[in-house]
Amino acid sequence: MEKLYFEDEDSTTPYSESYFLEQMKEDGITEMTVFEAILDKESDYIYCTDSNECYEKCECGNQCESYRSNNGEYNSCEFLGIYYEFGEEITIKIS
Repeated sequence: MEKLYFEDEDSTTPYSESYFLEQMKEDGITEMTVFEAILDKESDYIYCTDSNECYEKCECGNQCESYRSNNGEYNSCEFLGIYYEFGEEITIKIS
């Protein structure tokens, strides 16, 4: 699995290093500070790919208007994404 990074402290979606390298080329910069994205399987939170926001697990399905069952069961929404925590701040450089 390719390592992922958050663009800044307000980001909810992590991207690959290649994504940021392409953005840097387009923006004409040679380095950028990002945050490592660390997979958290034990979290009480989930990531919703419909809203691009993070929520407590108990909110998924109970309060979500976008909820769509992925397998006919209540606990598996098609918008359920992988939740990542923020890791260390690092600098990506174009070599």
